[in-house]
Amino acid sequence: MRTKWTKEELECELKRERMADKEIDDTIQSIPITDIMRNIERLRKTRRKEIPMYTQEYLARKSGISRGTYQNYLHGEKDNLKVKTLLQMVDVLRCDIADVVKKGGEA
Repeated sequence: MRTKWTKEELECELKRERMADKEIDDTIQSIPITDIMRNIERLRKTRRKEIPMYTQEYLARKSGISRGTYQNYLHGEKDNLKVKTLLQMVDVLRCDIADVVKKGGEA
């Protein structure tokens, strides 16, 4: 593992990360939040069959939101899902971002 970076390398890496974040944000903005949440909910239910603790409450709490906010996203009552929250959900579900950002809610 690398421990020393030059200023130019750090700036280049930061630029790549910003571009990746923008690409994710643009993708998320082009897909209805309800489609993304249907995919998340489908994955959550699959995980719950294996591990019962994967409730909406658990996923919401681990993602830094309340269960009510989770349900508001799921039912389309709230549409400002932050990339950070989405990435936390993906991390908790142990899946890939591509698994949840498919149109139509069928990843």
